Amino acid sequence: MSLWRAICALPNLIQDLIVYTLAALFAGLNSIYAGTADYREWGTLSLVPYLVGAAAVASLYLVHRRRLLSVVILRRARLSVVLLLAVAAVLVPLLSELTWRATATRNAHAQPEVAVIERAGDRIAL
Repeated sequence: MSLWRAICALPNLIQDLIVYTLAALFAGLNSIYAGTADYREWGTLSLVPYLVGAAAVASLYLVHRRRLLSVVILRRARLSVVLLLAVAAVLVPLLSELTWRATATRNAHAQPEVAVIERAGDRIAL
């Protein structure tokens, strides 16, 4: 059995736990070893939300294993974790860096994706 198939055979909450744990590891490594301050800052800002997300799905798994959650509640809880992570680990760092870029000296906080989103926002605002 391949690793991919083995992972796909795991319960959804365990798959979520693996993804959030790997994301936290990636963010933590970025906060320490990234070549630019912007990526280190993203890693620092994103580490805690990913760790909280991993802890949340681990808790959900333990509760669900005891058959204390209905399928509907479990789906809503998983969706809530994803939405909270999207805001806390993606939107907050992105908006923070956009703000820092707008108020900093030229070319400071110049991650490529921030500039692309900034230009897209300028075009939408016109």
